[in-house]
Amino acid sequence: MTLTAAALCVAMVLCWSLLTPGGISVDQWQGWVLAAAPLAIASMSQTLPIIAGGQGLSAGATMVLVASVVAGMPMATTGAALMAIALGLAVGVAVGCINGFLIGFLGLRSTPVTLATGGAAMAFALDLIGGYVGAADSLSALVYGWTLGGVPLLPLLLLALVCIAGMTFQRTRLGLALRAQGSDIAGARGGGTPVFIAYTAAGAGAALGGILLAAAYGLDNLSYGAPLLPQILAAIALGGGVSGLGGGSVLGSLLGALVVVTSSNLLMPLGISEGLLTAVDAGWLLLGLLLCVARRPTLPPAIVTRSAHQPLRWTIVVGCAFILLLAANLRPEAADLAAMAAGVGVLAVGQMAILRNGTVDLSMPALISMAAVTTVTLTQGVHDVLPKTLLLILAVALAVGLFHGWIATRIGRAVMIATLATAGILQAVSVEMLLTQPTGFTPRALTTVNEARWLGMSPFAWGLAVIGLVMVLVLDWPSSRRRLLVTYVASALASALFGIFVAAYGGSAGFSPIDTYLLPAVAAGWIAHTLSSGRGSVALAIPAAIALFAVDTVLLGSGAGYSMRIGALAVALVLAEWLGVRRVVRRAEAPVERTIA
Repeated sequence: MTLTAAALCVAMVLCWSLLTPGGISVDQWQGWVLAAAPLAIASMSQTLPIIAGGQGLSAGATMVLVASVVAGMPMATTGAALMAIALGLAVGVAVGCINGFLIGFLGLRSTPVTLATGGAAMAFALDLIGGYVGAADSLSALVYGWTLGGVPLLPLLLLALVCIAGMTFQRTRLGLALRAQGSDIAGARGGGTPVFIAYTAAGAGAALGGILLAAAYGLDNLSYGAPLLPQILAAIALGGGVSGLGGGSVLGSLLGALVVVTSSNLLMPLGISEGLLTAVDAGWLLLGLLLCVARRPTLPPAIVTRSAHQPLRWTIVVGCAFILLLAANLRPEAADLAAMAAGVGVLAVGQMAILRNGTVDLSMPALISMAAVTTVTLTQGVHDVLPKTLLLILAVALAVGLFHGWIATRIGRAVMIATLATAGILQAVSVEMLLTQPTGFTPRALTTVNEARWLGMSPFAWGLAVIGLVMVLVLDWPSSRRRLLVTYVASALASALFGIFVAAYGGSAGFSPIDTYLLPAVAAGWIAHTLSSGRGSVALAIPAAIALFAVDTVLLGSGAGYSMRIGALAVALVLAEWLGVRRVVRRAEAPVERTIA
């Protein structure tokens, strides 16, 4: 895979040179270094957790958080810039240590931990970003001031040092133990000191990448830029590393990062809109995944757990519907909140069903956004085209669900990478529609339905409740590989339908870097899945979602900021995983009673 990444890198540079009139200039090389260094350093350091078989879903958010902290500090002198760099490193290392401690020593699974820390880090970063802040001159001079022929030397030196350190670590006893840990298809769970070091190093690498971003661009709407996580994982995948499939090398990730960055320089010469950059990154991520699958003689089996029969599932669903109905009638202004809670409950049911297969669906927020944006931009408020638009949205969701379900039966939990790639493509489509289509609004027919009240609740709330009931009945069938298809299709269709409701609720749609649905849905599904030992009915996700939604509403009403609300969800997710691990440990330590016939 390293040779493949090297060949792709050479090919990208040659294409860039051929498509650039007069050849690549010094200024272009300088811009290339500014873009490549942060991504390459973060990718190389994040390779270590991937080698251990774990996830690194907090990598991109950690970079943005560090960049926000560093760029937001006053740096009138070189000494102040050094202090800002030290603080940024401390923040990144702290995030890495938290991940490493929870995963390596407490034995928590890497997916919920890194998803929680990533969500919290991005929330805090968005609270810090108050607007555009240019790169401080003292910081830029310190990081990029030493040049040779106009090309900055310090980023290149950092690239070489991180690469050499990573390759050396891979050959040590701890590095070999890390790779042995990754041979377990269940992922990085436990592992002690090697896993702790891997995640700490990943946090430090993300911090260096964030510092380089702050020195180059300041706070130039970092949250709205090309998503960093898909780029990082694409670079690692092109270098041969995918969590759940094993493999990976620091040198390969460096070359993969250069491929990803160089390909972005080809968009303008080829006449490709910059709005499609996330789709290009998603394409590299899928290509890396396919190459990793192709080089493995055998693939890990899909993790399919069997759910126990749940006679109380009807009671759970009906009880939750009654709670929403009561809330909407006692306080009519809560009717819209009841519909939103029902929607999050439906999303949580889909995520809990997918959790039975050892993974989560990262395409959910992008599907919601795509459905909302498509409803608005393609209809432009015209009723006549609404049916065709809705059918198109559902057809796309069906295709996405079938693709995820099909690939899940073949590569197991590594399908999470495919869902992230799909999210990148869907996000690019949404952004491109917003850039190329006139600003529209939702057809009056949808907003009228949302404003109507049946027994105190919106028809959308009743519809979402029915969808949730159908999903409970279907997804609680006995386990089988074929059910994977149904699970992913149900999750995709539910996300698309919820996106249509979001468009009807808001009257319009737009792109936002703030994801308000993925973490609540995953947290609710994970809480229900963990506390029921993975064998409970998916209906348990509905009360968990309503409870989390109620807590979030209370926090919002008390004046809590976005970061505090997301932080509470992150804590709930990690706490649920810890309680589940403690339950497993207690069962393992319990004495076994033996009977003599």
